[in-house]
Amino acid sequence: MLHACQHYVDALIENDDNTERMALCGRLLAALEVLKAALKTPLPAHLIGRLTVDVAEPDNYRGPFSTDSETLREYCSALTIFLLQRQQSPEQEEQITGLLFELINLLVEDLKTPRFVHTDGGWQ
Repeated sequence: MLHACQHYVDALIENDDNTERMALCGRLLAALEVLKAALKTPLPAHLIGRLTVDVAEPDNYRGPFSTDSETLREYCSALTIFLLQRQQSPEQEEQITGLLFELINLLVEDLKTPRFVHTDGGWQ
């Protein structure tokens, strides 16, 4: 779902057609809801392997945003819903879309950043 979220927000930032923007926002919101469920499930072993490093280096496995992935996903959902409501000026819509783009990319980066360390007893 991460790839879908990134794809939709990339298309959204480049699109000026109101109908297409609303469709992209709807798809993005649906993808964020699927991601919500995925964030609540245990990580499969193959993902744990991808998110594990041999040496603990704090800068390597902490995302740049000081909140958890679920909260960041909620922020993205809230901004998407706000865009769907069409209550903002064109300038505000552009700024909100840009912020949504940045937050989705931070979320993707955070979820792909290593967070486990190999130890003698497995991973931590």
